[in-house]
Amino acid sequence: AELTARVAVVVVNYKLAERTADVVRRLLASGSAAELSVFVLDNGGGEIATESLRALALDPRVHVEATPTNIGYCAGVNRGIAWARARGAEFVLLLNNDVRVGAGFLDPLLQVLQNDPSVAAVSPTIVWPDGRVWCQGARMRFGPNINVLVGHGGPPAPRTLGELRRAAIHT
Repeated sequence: AELTARVAVVVVNYKLAERTADVVRRLLASGSAAELSVFVLDNGGGEIATESLRALALDPRVHVEATPTNIGYCAGVNRGIAWARARGAEFVLLLNNDVRVGAGFLDPLLQVLQNDPSVAAVSPTIVWPDGRVWCQGARMRFGPNINVLVGHGGPPAPRTLGELRRAAIHT
């Protein structure tokens, strides 16, 4: 089935405007079938000082905002989520500016969200540049960190594992 989802992407920038601009450009070129809109918050830079962030706003899918002081990551994300809700986004993607998204990364995640009502949030396997896993899921707990990363430091699970797990849950 073709995706028709409206996805808002929230990226918070703090003193790394070139990196933020790069991840937004890669996102927009990733080839998703979804209707994307992007909220970039320049967190604490005052006036948007870099040409790279100003240039992003030339794309009608991108909205760039600046705060005069650093309001913190969570407050920046909350501002982006409010922006997304006001525009009728069906889904919100929180995207750090230190990731490099690959072609087609978003559509499989959206397919899970659209086709499995028992799922409220998804994440891809995130790998370091050397291919080792940073995170491929998490276990929730009560403790100093609310979650424990799954697979950290190991090899990525086969790409078909998510499909196998989903099939096992529904049989």
